Amino acid sequence: MRLTKARQKQLDETYDTLIQVCLYDRPLKDMEPFLADDVMNFGAGRKELTKTKTAFLRQIKHQKKLAAGLKMDFQIKPVLRKTINNGDGAIYTDDIVNTVWVNGDKNKLKFRLSFIFEYKDRKWILVHSHTSTPDSQRNDDEVWPVEELKKRTAVLEKSLEEKITELQVKNRELEIEAALEKVRARTMGMRDSEELPEVASLLFKQIADLGTKSWSSGFMIGEPEGNTINSRMSRPDGSIGIPLIFHLRRILFLLISMKPGKEERISL
Repeated sequence: MRLTKARQKQLDETYDTLIQVCLYDRPLKDMEPFLADDVMNFGAGRKELTKTKTAFLRQIKHQKKLAAGLKMDFQIKPVLRKTINNGDGAIYTDDIVNTVWVNGDKNKLKFRLSFIFEYKDRKWILVHSHTSTPDSQRNDDEVWPVEELKKRTAVLEKSLEEKITELQVKNRELEIEAALEKVRARTMGMRDSEELPEVASLLFKQIADLGTKSWSSGFMIGEPEGNTINSRMSRPDGSIGIPLIFHLRRILFLLISMKPGKEERISL
């Protein structure tokens, strides 16, 4: 059947009624006569999917409740006005800019709205509604947001590298603190100086376990009455070497006799 001017006017009036109810303050009851019992709404929200008239009305009611008290404005740009099924069906699609004022700030939300109508029992009824929002992640010529995904991947990789570096630093600090704590605990547990070799050996091994190369660790005890210094130093394997006794007068004599600018090896 050809779409007459009267039916076209009736279609436009039905569309206007639905827009006024869905977006503005027109009462919910005004749209009920123009909804199919199995009308489907597929919205932009994750849970915006309804398949019955009752569910659709409940969703619009909830939408109105959320919008209560907000200052809003809509700019509607028709994209498609098409009749199908020999004039017994129609598709209306719009680009819509929703301006919302929140705490004095102006915010703009863009979305697309499509209605599919069917002419039945001498009136137009809505059988399908679809709302979507443009994907800001995509470039104008992209079907899939490849470039944006690449950028996000790069950001995530950089963030991951920074986190790994941060964790490595923290782990290193914990390793050093654990090594120091072992040496500290052994030192605090000493009862006399005879246990110093064990402490020196433990210190050498802990430093080695941390990956730091050192030639030795040990201790020196001065005995003023005998003018000597008793020394115990660790070997490369961490064990403690034989005791060494240094005579202070001999060391002083050798230092004084050394010529300036000339390197000499001192064997004691």
